[in-house]
Amino acid sequence: MSQFKFPTPKFDDKSKMISFRRCIRFYLRKILYYPQIRFLEKTLNIEENKNLKSFFNKPDICYNAIRRFCDKSFNANERVKTLIYDANKGLKSFKFLPKDQLIFNFDENFELYLGNNHHVREEGLWAFSLRYQKHVIEQCCFCFTLENNLLISCIQGYKHANFNTLDINKIFTKKCHGLRPIALLIKCVKMLCKYLKLDITLGVYEKNQIRSHKGKNKGYFVDYKKIWLENGGKLIKINNHKYYKLLHEQKSLEEIPSNKRSMYKKRFIMLEEIRQNLNQILSK
Repeated sequence: MSQFKFPTPKFDDKSKMISFRRCIRFYLRKILYYPQIRFLEKTLNIEENKNLKSFFNKPDICYNAIRRFCDKSFNANERVKTLIYDANKGLKSFKFLPKDQLIFNFDENFELYLGNNHHVREEGLWAFSLRYQKHVIEQCCFCFTLENNLLISCIQGYKHANFNTLDINKIFTKKCHGLRPIALLIKCVKMLCKYLKLDITLGVYEKNQIRSHKGKNKGYFVDYKKIWLENGGKLIKINNHKYYKLLHEQKSLEEIPSNKRSMYKKRFIMLEEIRQNLNQILSK
């Protein structure tokens, strides 16, 4: 089998100046992070890692090793090691790849999928996605960390020209018995964490999210701190990196006001069906 070599992206933007700048940045990063490139190449050329070669033979995935990946606080060595570990863990855990797997049908319009992140790979290779009429309206990206944890690295909503996503989210929330799309996706990540016997579900620290500041300027800034706190998050440190540790506990019906118990009971039944579907798919 041929030896793995770090692939070069295609610089074919409409603007030659943009292509030139991208090309210069790429080769400067190759020089700056040459030790990490060599580490990636040596690791993938080990016989036991041959299953990873074809997966990494994509510039948009390999580029993460010399740019950013999931958490801006990772140093260069942590980044490339996490990228390799995450890819290996995902490919072993998700036997249905490369196709995304349908986890749950809410009705003929709303579906829940698990699989690849098809948007910005530096924000995570894997994702749960909520889809309306086959269009992704909300996505939660995550990665497997070196410490055997599951890190939610990005939560992103998407706009579409043929319908109003905010209105669709309201419809979905009502259909899911008051559970909002973001909250549903986070619960799915927690289910995955438990099934794979990982230690902790983590939320990315707000200042370490890959595109947080740029997104704020463009008007789609996500308040991660607020989201994590709403999900019982507690700020912790692991190897000098800040994260929010997310609680897995679920309220009992006795803790819920009597006028809302019927709604929560239906919600809990739905979540249990999703959990059973997920476990069955992952066990194949």
